Amino acid sequence: MSARSSRDNVVSRLGCFATLALASFAVFQSACGRRSNDGDARRDDWAVSKSAAGRASAESTPTRPPGALPFEFPSVVLAAKKGDFVLAPSKNWIDEAFIEGVENQTFIYYGAFLSAVGQKESKLRTLSGQNATIPNALILAVGRGGSANPGDVVLTAWASGSGLQRAIVVQGGSPTKPKVRYLDIDLENPSGWGQRDDELPEDTFRVLTRPDELGTTVACKDGERKLRFVLVAEAGDKWLGLGFAGKLRVLDRKECTPVPIVPKLKTGDKVFVPVIGTFVDAKVKKIDAATGRVWVAHEFGGVAKEEAIGYTNVATSL
Repeated sequence: MSARSSRDNVVSRLGCFATLALASFAVFQSACGRRSNDGDARRDDWAVSKSAAGRASAESTPTRPPGALPFEFPSVVLAAKKGDFVLAPSKNWIDEAFIEGVENQTFIYYGAFLSAVGQKESKLRTLSGQNATIPNALILAVGRGGSANPGDVVLTAWASGSGLQRAIVVQGGSPTKPKVRYLDIDLENPSGWGQRDDELPEDTFRVLTRPDELGTTVACKDGERKLRFVLVAEAGDKWLGLGFAGKLRVLDRKECTPVPIVPKLKTGDKVFVPVIGTFVDAKVKKIDAATGRVWVAHEFGGVAKEEAIGYTNVATSL
């Protein structure tokens, strides 16, 4: 092969890799909707995040005190035991947040199992078999040995994808391996998972029972706005919330309003739903209790729209 042909072949291959990378990113964007991401739960999710956070390599990461965080938040004692299922972001993304600032870092909470519990940080084994030590404040305990029935809303990880999800249990599964419909994925998401049932593995979910418990939604004051967050940690009067685009924020408990897990609604009711992370006024058009969806009409940026919002994301008062 000539030097020119060899060079052209290399360029062609690089072009293919670039195209695949762009296509993968497009799939990620289209599948994630506003609050989730697509993928195989058994793939190396944390390795993917390491690639995205390459600047925070092991060689360049400084030694920090146990449980150190890239923001001010009290130390947390983890209410979980060895072997419990948990949700947590990649350590590489935590390292990146120390470099770039937490406000510039996206966090996705992946599924993992606790292998050792510490006072300020704990060891995890991810679904892809990696080991990591994560600050307790960034570990959201789910538990194990749970059971659920149709109509229950659970905290879990996307069984056929990846990332934190709330889901409603539907008919067809068993108490320990329930069939669910995910509530944090847009109904019209191109991935199709907004309208598909999935089966949760044993020991990977927890039934949500109280509006202000970890894993539920809160609406928190930000100037004249109310922003949507999922509670991922608490310490006294401070909450840690996972907000729009996977951004973490320390919240004042007194500035937040818990959102019902299963709202009590009827057609015509006024409610508040999150649009690009901000709650806006809306009116209920239809309710499907079996799949945990509320169809609402609202206006945002001068544009009127109707959409189906999942339970846990519909506020009845703010």
